[in-house]
Amino acid sequence: ALRGADVHIPCPLLWMADEVKFTLYQRGRLGKKKLLHFWFHTAFIQDYAARFNKPEMDGSHKDKHHKVFLEDFAIELRFSPPSVDPHAKVRAV
Repeated sequence: ALRGADVHIPCPLLWMADEVKFTLYQRGRLGKKKLLHFWFHTAFIQDYAARFNKPEMDGSHKDKHHKVFLEDFAIELRFSPPSVDPHAKVRAV
Protein backbone atom coordinates (compact mmCIF):
# COMPACT_ATOMS: atom_id res chain seq x y z
CA ALA A 1 0.00 0.00 0.00
CA LEU A 2 1.05 3.58 -0.52
CA ARG A 3 2.23 4.57 2.92
CA GLY A 4 3.93 7.54 4.48
CA ALA A 5 3.51 11.16 5.30
CA ASP A 6 1.98 13.88 3.22
CA VAL A 7 3.37 14.38 -0.25
CA HIS A 8 3.45 17.91 -1.62
CA ILE A 9 3.65 18.33 -5.38
CA PRO A 10 4.08 21.95 -6.43
CA CYS A 11 2.36 22.82 -9.65
CA PRO A 12 2.90 25.78 -11.96
CA LEU A 13 0.12 28.30 -12.11
CA LEU A 14 -2.73 26.86 -14.15
CA TRP A 15 -6.04 28.42 -15.02
CA MET A 16 -8.86 26.06 -14.19
CA ALA A 17 -12.52 26.62 -14.87
CA ASP A 18 -15.62 24.46 -14.93
CA GLU A 19 -14.91 20.71 -14.89
CA VAL A 20 -11.36 19.52 -14.14
CA LYS A 21 -10.03 15.96 -14.28
CA PHE A 22 -7.19 14.94 -11.94
CA THR A 23 -5.29 11.74 -12.78
CA LEU A 24 -2.56 10.11 -10.69
CA TYR A 25 -0.05 7.79 -12.39
CA GLN A 26 2.68 5.53 -11.06
CA ARG A 27 5.84 5.45 -13.15
CA GLY A 28 7.84 2.24 -13.25
CA ARG A 29 10.29 0.29 -15.38
CA LEU A 30 7.48 -0.87 -17.67
CA GLY A 31 6.02 2.58 -18.21
CA LYS A 32 3.29 4.41 -16.37
CA LYS A 33 0.21 2.93 -14.76
CA LYS A 34 -2.94 4.89 -13.99
CA LEU A 35 -3.75 4.59 -10.27
CA LEU A 36 -6.83 6.77 -9.97
CA HIS A 37 -8.72 9.76 -11.31
CA PHE A 38 -11.52 12.06 -10.27
CA TRP A 39 -13.44 15.03 -11.62
CA PHE A 40 -14.46 18.21 -9.82
CA HIS A 41 -16.16 21.44 -10.78
CA THR A 42 -14.40 24.66 -9.85
CA ALA A 43 -17.70 26.24 -8.77
CA PHE A 44 -17.74 23.90 -5.75
CA ILE A 45 -14.26 24.82 -4.45
CA GLN A 46 -14.54 26.49 -1.04
CA ASP A 47 -11.79 28.37 0.79
CA TYR A 48 -9.35 27.55 -2.04
CA ALA A 49 -9.17 23.86 -1.08
CA ALA A 50 -10.84 20.57 -1.95
CA ARG A 51 -10.42 17.15 -0.32
CA PHE A 52 -11.23 13.84 -1.98
CA ASN A 53 -11.36 10.68 0.12
CA LYS A 54 -10.54 7.20 -1.18
CA PRO A 55 -14.18 6.16 -1.86
CA GLU A 56 -14.74 9.32 -3.94
CA MET A 57 -12.02 8.60 -6.51
CA ASP A 58 -12.29 6.24 -9.47
CA GLY A 59 -9.64 3.55 -9.14
CA SER A 60 -8.86 3.83 -5.44
CA HIS A 61 -12.45 3.04 -4.44
CA LYS A 62 -12.00 -0.52 -5.78
CA ASP A 63 -9.16 -1.21 -3.31
CA LYS A 64 -11.46 -2.67 -0.64
CA HIS A 65 -8.68 -4.55 1.18
CA HIS A 66 -6.27 -1.56 1.18
CA LYS A 67 -3.52 -3.32 -0.76
CA VAL A 68 -2.64 -0.23 -2.80
CA PHE A 69 -4.08 2.69 -0.82
CA LEU A 70 -4.44 3.06 2.93
CA GLU A 71 -7.99 3.00 4.26
CA ASP A 72 -7.85 6.72 5.10
CA PHE A 73 -6.12 7.71 1.83
CA ALA A 74 -7.15 11.14 0.57
CA ILE A 75 -5.99 13.83 -1.83
CA GLU A 76 -6.25 17.47 -0.87
CA LEU A 77 -5.87 20.14 -3.51
CA ARG A 78 -5.03 23.70 -2.48
CA PHE A 79 -5.50 26.62 -4.79
CA SER A 80 -4.30 30.20 -4.94
CA PRO A 81 -6.80 32.99 -5.48
CA PRO A 82 -6.84 34.18 -9.10
CA SER A 83 -4.65 37.22 -9.64
CA VAL A 84 -5.99 38.10 -13.09
CA ASP A 85 -9.28 37.21 -14.74
CA PRO A 86 -8.40 35.03 -17.79
CA HIS A 87 -11.60 36.17 -19.49
CA ALA A 88 -10.96 39.88 -19.05
CA LYS A 89 -10.61 41.83 -22.26
CA VAL A 90 -7.23 43.46 -22.72
CA ARG A 91 -7.17 46.91 -24.27
CA ALA A 92 -4.24 47.97 -26.36
CA VAL A 93 -2.79 51.36 -25.49
